[in-house]
Formats: sequence, C-alpha cells, structure tokens
Amino acid sequence: MSSFYTIMDKTIMDKTMKTTKNARIIALAFVWLTTMTGLQTVEAQRYVEIESDNLIQAVVNNMVETIDEDQGERDAAFADGTQTIYKLECEGTYWNIGSIENEGWHLWIEGPDPAECDQPPLVRPAVDDFGGSERLFRPRDNFTIKNVYLSHMTEAQAKERNVIRMTADNIRVLVDRLWMDWDGQSFYRFDNQGITLHVTNTQHRNLGDESSAGNGRWFDTRGNQVDTVTINNSTFYNTVARTIRTDGGVTNYLELNHVTSVWGNGMELGRVLDAQITNNIFQFHRFRGTGGIRSPGSPLIEVDSINTVPRDPTDLDAGYLEESDRSIVISNNNMTFGGHNQEFYDFFESLPDTIAVQWDYDGMIQLDPNDPTAEYIRGETHRVDPPELDINMSLSLRDDEEPWVVWENNIREVIDYTDMPDSPFDWFEQNVLNPDANDKIPFQDRAEEAYNPDFSDPRLGIHLEDWRNLTYGSEYESYTNSGAFHGKEAGFPLGDLNHHPEHLARWEAGETPTSTEIQTFHPDRIKLISNYPNPFNPTTNIIYEMDRMAEVVLSVYNVLGQRVRVMDLGTMPAGQHEVTLDASGLSSGVYTVQMQVDNHVQSMQISLIK
Repeated sequence: MSSFYTIMDKTIMDKTMKTTKNARIIALAFVWLTTMTGLQTVEAQRYVEIESDNLIQAVVNNMVETIDEDQGERDAAFADGTQTIYKLECEGTYWNIGSIENEGWHLWIEGPDPAECDQPPLVRPAVDDFGGSERLFRPRDNFTIKNVYLSHMTEAQAKERNVIRMTADNIRVLVDRLWMDWDGQSFYRFDNQGITLHVTNTQHRNLGDESSAGNGRWFDTRGNQVDTVTINNSTFYNTVARTIRTDGGVTNYLELNHVTSVWGNGMELGRVLDAQITNNIFQFHRFRGTGGIRSPGSPLIEVDSINTVPRDPTDLDAGYLEESDRSIVISNNNMTFGGHNQEFYDFFESLPDTIAVQWDYDGMIQLDPNDPTAEYIRGETHRVDPPELDINMSLSLRDDEEPWVVWENNIREVIDYTDMPDSPFDWFEQNVLNPDANDKIPFQDRAEEAYNPDFSDPRLGIHLEDWRNLTYGSEYESYTNSGAFHGKEAGFPLGDLNHHPEHLARWEAGETPTSTEIQTFHPDRIKLISNYPNPFNPTTNIIYEMDRMAEVVLSVYNVLGQRVRVMDLGTMPAGQHEVTLDASGLSSGVYTVQMQVDNHVQSMQISLIK
C-alpha cells in the first residue's frame, strides 16, 4: 500500500544529541525520504523522545507539552528539509490534556517496533482541572502514527469521541500497527473534503456509546467528499452502530482488504465511485438494525446512486455521472449475520408477538436504501421470521443488468476463533430492547478492568494481553473453518493476516499466486489508487496497483474528451507503483486519468489549479 514516505538512502552522516525537560532530541542527517506534505522534500529525520507520564504521581501531559515546546526547533528543522518524529517509550503511558493538533507541518508519532517491545506505549485522554477531557488527535495537516496503543477512556471511566478527527482539506493520514479502543462515536472522523486515510495492521475494539445505540462506527465521513480510504490487514470487534457512515457523501476510492470484523453492523458506502471489498470476514454483522431491533430493508452493504454527482464540478453543463461510471467489487468474503448466533436466535424466538422482528439475510447490497422501491442488486431478498440458522446465501451474478458490480466467491460460514469475543447480548437486551432504562451497561468485551481499574496500575486496566486472539484454522483445517480457509485469494486465509503471522509474512513479501489460484479465487486487481497532491500544480504523483506483469499506458483527457497527455510506461511487474505526471502547459480544470492494462481500463479524476 502507499505510504507517506519512501526511504531512498539510509546513510547516517552525523548524529548529535541533547537533552531537554521532557525530551531527548536526536538529529539524524542525510537520511533521505520523501513526504506527502505538498511537494516538500525531506532530507533527514530528527527524533524527539518523549518521557512517559505517571498519573499516580500526578505527572501528566508530557506529550502535549513537549510537542508545543518543540515548535521553534521543529519548524526550523522542517525548513531545512528535516522531518521531526516524536518517539514514545516502550511500556510508557501518556495522559494527554487537550487534543494534539498540527497545521502547516507533518505530525509524526511513533512507538518502538512491536518485535522489540511487549507492551506498546499507551496514550489516553486525561481529565483537566475543570472535569473535562478532549479527543486525542485533531490533525489539520498530514499525520503519521505507528506502533502505539490509543485508548479513548479517561481515568474517570468516560469515553471520548473520535480518536483521530481530521479537520482540514486534502490532508493524508497514515495509521500503521495501532491498538485502538473505547471510543464513543467513531475511531476516524472526517470533517473536511479530499482527505485520504490509510490504515494497516491495526486492531480496533469496543466502539460505541451505551447511552446512544446510533453511535459506534469504524469511520464517519459526515457527508464530506473523500479522496481515498484503505483498510488492510486490520481487525474490528464489538461495533455498536453501522460500521461505516458516509451520509451519502462521495468517496473516490474505498478498499477493505483482509479485514476481520466480529459483532458489527451495516456499511453505508454512500456515493462511492470505486469500492474494492475483498478477502474479509464480517461475522455476526447486522445483529441490530438502525431503527431498533431489526429494520426492514437493512442490507449489509448500502450504496447510493451517483446520478446526482456532476461529471465536472466546475461545469454543471457537463452532466452527471451514471451508474456505469462506477466500479464495485465484492469478492472472496465470508459474511454471516447476527441471527447465526444461537443465543440471539433463542432470544428472538421467545419474544412476544407485540414486538416485531424483521430478519433480512440475503439482501446483501441495495441501491439507494432511502428509496423503499429500490431493489436489491446482489442476492435474493429472503426474510424469515424466526431465522433459520443454516440458511444459504443465494447469489446471482447478473452482469447484464449491473455490469458495474462484481459479486463472486463470497461464502457464509461461522468461524470458531481461538478466543471468541463475548457476544453483545446483555447490552442488546438491556439497552436496545429497554431504551428508557436508567441502568445502561457497556457494549464492550472484557470491560471489567477498564471500568473498575486498579489505581496502582499505571495503565489503569488497559493492557495488550486483554485483546482477543482471532486466529482460526490449523494445519488440520477443521471442518468448521475449512470453507473460510479455502475460499481465499492467492492462497491466503480470509480476514486480518496478523492473526496468521506466517501468511502475513508471505503477503508482505508480495509472493505471486499461481495461475490456478488467480483463476479460482483472485479477480483482476488493476487499480488506480490515488494521486497526490490533489489539487496540484503542475506535477502530481499517481499511485496504481496491478496483480500481474503487463504493459501499462496512462492517458489524460480533458472535459471535452480530448487526450492531452499519454505515458507509455512499458512492461511493469506486479505490485504497487508510482509515476509523476507533469501537467505543465495545461490549463486549470478537472482531468480524467485513464490507465489501460491489456483490455482492462480504470479511470479517476484529478484537479489542476494554477
């Protein structure tokens, strides 16, 4: 996947050290890398090591204060082409008063390599002198964070909202190998337009608000136009509300690949133009509807029509997009619903007739869910009351009707994980069926220590060992998980490969699948991922990915459909690549980049502003 930087030379020519109040600064010169902060070229890294806090001894806020006090040296370093990286201590705990924000500079926070640190640094919001607290991060420029545990519960056992709330146009956020829990609304919130979010190797759990069943989402774009969201090799479990909410906003590109999610709800993708949902496990999703116990017409994946999206926002006379202008690929996934859980099944059977229960199994994707006359376009609509636990998903591939949707190789199978998260049954019964009850209980897994902490523990009950091990299968490939283990892409298990380290190593090494594996499980993955910066002047970097070696041609068209640039890149190997487009000589406007690989064509729009 794309990242904010490419290491080009690791030669260290100079190393100096000095000590400040809460930080040790190490300047490493001539380590060459490139960031996405505009066209800034960063030629060196400068490390600032931040000492941890001790809440028990009333030592808090070291991280916020150190970053604030470092402004002068950080800005001077950046002007000289040096990126500052704030380093956190292994096993350290950081209690932040107030949000950390950045504007005009790339904020980079990093913990130790997990292979060298058993307990990652933990960052939590602290209560101030007035009894208030704030979210941890509110980036207003590019933001990178790696190898850190972010918990959004204060020492007063109150949950803050939006661990990372992105609040500026066209910024890029990179999240890699984090552990995130205890948020009351959404882990990632988009407040502005054109944002790109990349999430890899990150574990998420316990997302929701016991006082508001409608809150608790992976990410929430709030109707903003989004450039790119990619989530790869990551896990979510125990999500109260719909896992994705866009409020009908336009998303240029969405990728969910090798994601494991247990106990979640529907995905509202809105007006997504290009979606790749592949190799995932969505287990016990849609255990509750947005309208109460179970909502009629509540598919796992909701998609809005794009016929109101202008082809050219600067020229409304150019008309609007058509459904054929988009691409949605949903393949190689394992998807099961809440009703497959025996506890829920027995409970709903016992409900009195006065409580209406609407079960919806096979309506998996629906165009314009706000239109009650809209038909499901993948899978037959099959409702049963009460549900049958062994119901099979009926999938029909009607490409003659919806050629922009690819639905294939999806299965439905309940997996017995090594360490299954607790079901949210108690929360469901108490908070959803009795919405007026005063005694709200948390919708969380292993909540006891976090809600009743030992105050002699510097981490106040938040520890890595409390996380679930969602490994499944073995060399024996038992019957209950054989379908998921074999219904896979390129020989890899479905879901987050961090639960299968031996397979993750193969995947990260970019091992090429055999032709048989590609034919059986692996649909074409020729993708135009994104470009940066966007808008741009006059150059932009185009990121694309291909699943095989082939000849690549990139063409650029203006709004009149005239080809104004062509780049014959020759034969390129499988993998992700990046090429620079120089638009010098072209006028400001929206252009279409078209990539052709053999007979496969993909397009995306870019904006040139001079």
